[in-house]
Amino acid sequence: YTIYILLGEIGRRVADTRPEQAKSLHYIRIALTTLTVLGYLVGAYEHETSIVLISGGTVIVLITLLVVLFKIKPVDAQEEEC
Repeated sequence: YTIYILLGEIGRRVADTRPEQAKSLHYIRIALTTLTVLGYLVGAYEHETSIVLISGGTVIVLITLLVVLFKIKPVDAQEEEC
């Protein structure tokens, strides 16, 4: 829940200046939330193959999140005044 809310807030803040990154954050937060819930559900049954696939997917999504976050450049104070 925290990840979902945090990424939604970041996406909302950058939507005006960086719409492409906001769109990517929207899809990433859905994927991350889904993978997290699946991890909790499958983890209870100790199905190793599914756990490895979900963990691998989560790592890929987290790497994608880092790439998207690093592409967001801060807005300069001078740009805000204009």
